[in-house]
Formats: sequence, C-alpha cells, structure tokens
Amino acid sequence: PGAGSEGGACCVLRLARWAERHGLPAPQPAEEHVAFLEREHARYAHKLLRAWRRLSDASRGRAASPTAAQQQPGALAALPPLS
Repeated sequence: PGAGSEGGACCVLRLARWAERHGLPAPQPAEEHVAFLEREHARYAHKLLRAWRRLSDASRGRAASPTAAQQQPGALAALPPLS
C-alpha cells in the first residue's frame, strides 16, 4: 500500500523512492531502463496536459481541435467533468 497504483501495478522508479524512504533495499534497474521510464513519464504527462488544455478550452467555449476530436471520438465523454 502506498507504493503502487490502485490497479496493483507499480513503477520501479516510485518503488525505489518508497523503499529508500522506508529503509528497505531499493530495486536497481539498468540506466537505460530508468532513462526509458523517465522519457515515457514525460511523454505521458505532456499528453495529459494537451488533453486537459483541450478540455479546458472546450469548457470555456473556445473551439477545440477537430483533429483531436476525430482521432478519439468518445474520449471526452469518458473523462470526469472539469470543476
């Protein structure tokens, strides 16, 4: 508990930080694996920010990108409403 996600999966980077905070031996993945995970985290974060900006613009009445809407129809309906 606390180290993983709700689905039970855990990123090795987060697990390493959690283990270190709790005085436990941390996993030591290869440098190329760490670099790959960091790139993937950054790529996914940018993807989420683009989606958030699109939704934010749409909620304010600005035109959303038709290309993005065409690429993933129904994706907007699956997201929780903005507060």
